[in-house]
Amino acid sequence: MVPPRKDGVTRVHEAGQPILSRDLLRLADGCMLPLQNAILKLEDNLLKEEDPNYPVFTVKVPNDLADFVHEAPADLFFISYEDVFKLFHYRRLDYNLVRLYALNQAMRIRRDNTPYVKVVDPYYMRDSQLVQGSTTRAMATEFLRRIMLTNQDKNSLLLPFFSE
Repeated sequence: MVPPRKDGVTRVHEAGQPILSRDLLRLADGCMLPLQNAILKLEDNLLKEEDPNYPVFTVKVPNDLADFVHEAPADLFFISYEDVFKLFHYRRLDYNLVRLYALNQAMRIRRDNTPYVKVVDPYYMRDSQLVQGSTTRAMATEFLRRIMLTNQDKNSLLLPFFSE
């Protein structure tokens, strides 16, 4: 067990324990409570297993979103329960949560038929992917060139960047 900070706030998520403290539970709204309850239930089941797996949510990038990377390994990513804990406690977000948010916004823009705005997949937008001379930098350059050419009619291209 990792000891809590001096103010009593837990530093990391412990399996089987609530993600939100009692104080944060009073302030929680929207999907926070159902998500915490789902994680608690899933962890409860995992802890009963003899050989539990690492607790994650799996996210598959929909094939019909043209401005997202669909080739392996980018077509599938994972959100750990620890990442949700960090999100709820206002800590540095994991790159995959940034990508999940971009995916959510892209789906919302498409559903609402919002004109002139496009959200671009931030898969390549990490310092480690953009190192001078790397293969991924060349792939990122080609990806962004294609996105910009196919979306010339858009006033806004939203591209999250994840600085490491």
